[in-house]
Amino acid sequence: MRRAASLAGFSVPLIIVVGSFGGACSFAGTTPETGNAVDGGPEVDAVIPVSEFRRPIELNPPSLTQDLARVPLAIRLDADPHLAGEILPDGADIFVIDHKGAQLPVEIERLDSSRGSLLAWVVLRELPMSGTTIYLHYGGDAATGNDRNPWEGVASLVWHMATIDGDIVYDSAPASFDGISQNGSVTPSDGMFAGALTLSDAAVVVSSEDNLNVDRNPFTLELWFNQLEAVGDNDTGFFKGGPTVGRPGYQMELGNGDWTGGVRDNDSGLFNQQEQYSVTFGNQATLGPTGWHHLAMVLDRQGDRLRAYVDGVETDSSGIDSLSSLNGNADKARVGGLADLLRGTLDEVRLIESAASADWVAVSYANGMDTLAVIGDPEASPIE
Repeated sequence: MRRAASLAGFSVPLIIVVGSFGGACSFAGTTPETGNAVDGGPEVDAVIPVSEFRRPIELNPPSLTQDLARVPLAIRLDADPHLAGEILPDGADIFVIDHKGAQLPVEIERLDSSRGSLLAWVVLRELPMSGTTIYLHYGGDAATGNDRNPWEGVASLVWHMATIDGDIVYDSAPASFDGISQNGSVTPSDGMFAGALTLSDAAVVVSSEDNLNVDRNPFTLELWFNQLEAVGDNDTGFFKGGPTVGRPGYQMELGNGDWTGGVRDNDSGLFNQQEQYSVTFGNQATLGPTGWHHLAMVLDRQGDRLRAYVDGVETDSSGIDSLSSLNGNADKARVGGLADLLRGTLDEVRLIESAASADWVAVSYANGMDTLAVIGDPEASPIE
């Protein structure tokens, strides 16, 4: 085991990291699963790896009405000298322990071990409404394993949008619905986390047709968007069908006039009319080229509501009493338009496999604004 460095007087702030880093992401997970499943997420391990150091991560959520489960969290450090001096080059010694002592699978989106810069993702099994503290561990000699995906059972699509490899945008979710850029230009840009992609009359399209079909299931579609300019009335933010008869599915339109989200089912019904419902995020005049906005559309089957949120606040809702299955569309899922073009920057496009509560959406927004977590000073790890 390596000799521990002195920690006296060491203080490092939590910093939002921007920039573009190449390559696909890696998963710093655990050894084979031995624990029991809980309501908040996948199984956890009974055996915890060793480490030399840990950093407390204090979680301070906005005012909540309930404890939350399955909450994505970005862990961000930039130019951290202690991390640079102690972490393994591939980050295989990184692991995270939650407030109940369970090890959480980790996705390393970006790591520069020479600079001590890290962006990693975990999905919290539980976030108490009063907040809590979890721990980032590193400095062990042995790798913790790279065989666990934190998004399993949580999300069907996770496009971090931080990089493009040739014309490929990688999906971090287990199904690996990678996107292929088409038309126009896709350019790496600054984002809310570790970079983003600017689409100028381009689209990023999932390669297979049979993808991201939600059937009769609830879901949450969320993304960060910074519009450069509106092209038309129906600029495509996200598309998997929905706008016209015969094309069931769901979509977001972010052009001139109202920014909207909508769903359409495949049931022709008594009068040969498919059911369609829509919600409004806001107006282009106030949401347009004014900076980043977090948009979330929640299909709540149990509550029979379709909801729209902007920057963590609900802006509209609609009843969906007669909504049937959204399947039956051969259109490939995409961000950006092939006809209804989009000009703007996108970050963190995710399809969550549940209907998020208002509290969950507020926490997701706080995570992007870097107001959810504070990383403390390094300390000697009790796990040796």
